[in-house]
Amino acid sequence: MSELTTKVTHMGEEIEVGKRLYVGNLPYRVRWQDLKDFFNEHGGAEVVYADVKADWQGRSAGCGIVEFKSPQDAADAMVKMHDMEFEGRKIFVRQDKEDRDLGGRGG
Repeated sequence: MSELTTKVTHMGEEIEVGKRLYVGNLPYRVRWQDLKDFFNEHGGAEVVYADVKADWQGRSAGCGIVEFKSPQDAADAMVKMHDMEFEGRKIFVRQDKEDRDLGGRGG
């Protein structure tokens, strides 16, 4: 663990978290600004980046990435927002396994 990551217990498992989170089961009509606004309102910290992934035809893939200023902000938001309802769907939130601060490809 470095200053770029923090450890947190999430869903009964201790994991290392960087500044980026993966958010799944998003409603297909949600766009990046909706995702950013939702996490800014409910996550307890300022979101510095949000993106909703698209399929090859440009339609929402139902998942996205949210990045915070610090790993601790991301960890707190992950614990707080996992299983929260967003526009009628229960979202899941976990660490972004491709976060470059965790040794992933970045993304």
